[in-house]
Amino acid sequence: METCFECKSNDIEYEERLGEIVCNTCGLVLIHQLVEETTYSLNHEITGPELGSRIKSADVAKYGRRGFSLYRAQKFGQTQSVYYVRMVRLSNALLSKYSVRPDIRKRITKYYKTFLSKQKIATISMEIRAAGLTYFILKELNISVSPNDHARLAGVEVKYMLKFAKRLGSALGKPYVFSNLNVNGMVTGAGARLINPSAEYLGDVQNFSKYIENKYNLVDKRFSRATLAACFYIVSLIRREHYTQERISEITQVSEVGLRNHVKMVLELLNIKKSNLDYLTMNDLMR
Repeated sequence: METCFECKSNDIEYEERLGEIVCNTCGLVLIHQLVEETTYSLNHEITGPELGSRIKSADVAKYGRRGFSLYRAQKFGQTQSVYYVRMVRLSNALLSKYSVRPDIRKRITKYYKTFLSKQKIATISMEIRAAGLTYFILKELNISVSPNDHARLAGVEVKYMLKFAKRLGSALGKPYVFSNLNVNGMVTGAGARLINPSAEYLGDVQNFSKYIENKYNLVDKRFSRATLAACFYIVSLIRREHYTQERISEITQVSEVGLRNHVKMVLELLNIKKSNLDYLTMNDLMR
């Protein structure tokens, strides 16, 4: 089987633990319960983990590792798979309300599988999981959405949705998605500590800082105050503003060591050597 017969996607995956072949795009289970049950007569004696045989927990030791794998697939396959498919479909339905690109929906299965591998969530309803997961994806994409409106759309309480979304962010290593970082406000606050800075300089710092913030989001990095300091310093070099590292550190309230480290990180992200900054313009910097 090469393509899904419902959405025509070729992103097909065999889930060995569940014994299923699933479409990662729409969540449809294409082949379900590869491990089937066979009925035997009363005098039939099972001598090994035959295909279709029903393995009991007491027989696991007798059949060895292969029998254990078969036992787990038979025991957990059906209930988890049905719940998983419903979860993916509900999440896709919620995201469809925001007209996101089809490739974005792949994050549903990717993020959810990663989360399940790290945490147990047996007591959290499917609706709350779907609402929290999709809200996290929307926030990650910087799509403007009210948590109250999204919770209402999913039919769940907003406090439980946000709790799960933040828990998901922590498990994925992306807690910064929910940080209330106001980059423009940070630039304005730090710039106010300079003596008569030019409006053009502060404007370029704001634009460059937002540009780097978006770049960081794409590679799962956190935009911090030290990153802001690096933006101030790099723009000052481009514009020949002659602000020293010491002065930039003072206005942004970070150490000079932190400033230098983050200048290096930003330039590496942009694939630019510091020695070449003298020959670049702001347009070259944000190409």
